[in-house]
Amino acid sequence: MTCLAGPPYPSPPQWWAAPAPWPTICWSFVSPIPENPSRHRRHSFFLLSTDTPGFKAVKIHGKMGIRASDTAEIVLKDVRVPAESLAGKEGEDFSQLMAFFNRTRLHICAQAVGLARAALEESIRRQR
Repeated sequence: MTCLAGPPYPSPPQWWAAPAPWPTICWSFVSPIPENPSRHRRHSFFLLSTDTPGFKAVKIHGKMGIRASDTAEIVLKDVRVPAESLAGKEGEDFSQLMAFFNRTRLHICAQAVGLARAALEESIRRQR
């Protein structure tokens, strides 16, 4: 990824997002300063329009797991974003991501327990 009014940002490798490919904007969590000695100070969030040249979302078919949530493979190839798309301060967003995970872990655990219980119940039903 390249920032129009600042330092160049390399395109990240492919990644997956939910709910995708339907939104018109998405968050992109990249490492614009990979040479920073602190691995926790390398990451930044960008707000990215899905109609940006080089943005591609490909719906994943035949996935396992939670099928009610559309998930897509996101590819950013030579994407350029304006500097004002940077959310927060460059290199300080890793802690924001960890705080988000702290708020969502319980929900993900509840989903996993529900899926495991349904799988167990279905296997018992089929065994009978």
